[in-house]
Amino acid sequence: LDPECESCRAVFPFVKRLLQDYDGKIKVVVRYVPFHRNSETAIRMLEAARLQGKYWETLEVFFRNQPQWG
Repeated sequence: LDPECESCRAVFPFVKRLLQDYDGKIKVVVRYVPFHRNSETAIRMLEAARLQGKYWETLEVFFRNQPQWG
């Protein structure tokens, strides 16, 4: 996952839907690949959000606003 990647942004709604449809039956493992300019900063922010229990909410905000910050 690269938070600044447009393809990752495009796939996110499908992953979110799968997690909802198969709640408790599947597990998503996220690996980061920071290819873009702002990716490392975004990853640090995502990991801070994860430690606070807000990972998926933060990722959703990142992708929703990606055209402005990416």
